[in-house]
Amino acid sequence: MAFVNIDDVGPEHYKKLDYFLPEEIDAQVRDVIPDLFSGKYKTVLYVGANHLRQHFLPDFIDDYEKVTVIEIFEANVAFLQEKFADYKINIMQGDVRNVDNLVPTDMFDVCFWWHGPEHVSRGEVDDILARLERQTKSLIVLGMPYGHYEQGSEYGNDHECHTWDIYPKYVEVLGYSTNTIGKPDDTLSNMMAWKYL
Repeated sequence: MAFVNIDDVGPEHYKKLDYFLPEEIDAQVRDVIPDLFSGKYKTVLYVGANHLRQHFLPDFIDDYEKVTVIEIFEANVAFLQEKFADYKINIMQGDVRNVDNLVPTDMFDVCFWWHGPEHVSRGEVDDILARLERQTKSLIVLGMPYGHYEQGSEYGNDHECHTWDIYPKYVEVLGYSTNTIGKPDDTLSNMMAWKYL
């Protein structure tokens, strides 16, 4: 499978704005969690990245001593391993639903699951977050669409399908704080959630 180099993407290649990190979302993360890239944390588990979107991954590589990426789609893993071959970063193929079989418990300061919760079923999220909390010492950060965002399989990857609509109440009941940008159910909106452990 041929991948598009994000640096060469033109209008004929992209139909989604989330390939690029909008300034508002970058500012949202940095304003809401100012210590995320402050040097306070040393290790991060980064869950999910594809060939067009690795939001904040370069920041983690620059600021953290150990970066581990788990990605479920084999072609994405191969792309990421090639793209980041010159960096000290561990990229492995795996399913977040089995994270406790992939990495040792309580290994990471931070878990960053950016635009991933909407790709698993609503019934699985509570268990997945509990598993991620067992892998994490200090902070979990989640990113997701704010409400409904229709998306099916992308570039032959069925794991890109959105399976449910997430609103703040669904993660707040699990002890997460939330922050939103834009209006619910708008493709230009964003929701993030975080929990200090």
